[in-house]
Amino acid sequence: MSYWLTKGTTDDRDYIIIRHTIPGVNYVINGVKFRGGFAVVEKNSKLYFSLKKLPALKNSKELPLLFLKKLPFITKPYDVFTIYGKDVYNKYITLLDEDVNKELQIQKEEAVEQHIASGGCKFIKENGEICSFEAHKYSPSQYCKIHMYSDPEIDKLNIHKSRFMDKDEKKAWKDKVFKELEKLYNEKNSQ
Repeated sequence: MSYWLTKGTTDDRDYIIIRHTIPGVNYVINGVKFRGGFAVVEKNSKLYFSLKKLPALKNSKELPLLFLKKLPFITKPYDVFTIYGKDVYNKYITLLDEDVNKELQIQKEEAVEQHIASGGCKFIKENGEICSFEAHKYSPSQYCKIHMYSDPEIDKLNIHKSRFMDKDEKKAWKDKVFKELEKLYNEKNSQ
């Protein structure tokens, strides 16, 4: 079974927006569709250079493709498909996904910083989320009462912890660690 591929499987085209010097232009120039004074062309293509040779577009502004989301006539991503075509739409969607993921990551980092600044626990769970409880005042690394015993600073206290402890040994170890942390906290605050 054989078939023809008319296009490559990866699309490395770099599209840009050209802004017409006269606002509100809604017609086709050199085969490029302008809508509201904006057109999308491939950067450094023959079409791009032919548009730049025109006197009205010689000094036109060039904007990144993500600027489409700021245009008033683009209310949803599918409008890009309707106005500028499939190739532009596919590139726009990939760029939009990357942009949204970056914004979500920034919001998540800001929420973590705000949680820690307001006295929250710094413990990071296995799924990458931060603990939602408040930090215990005796914890040296600002962990909550639940995660305080997994604090890496506890290893510096030189309190022996065996690998396998029964319930009573674990309770005794936790009590010993808690008393030591309380003692260090009181010494630190008395100075």
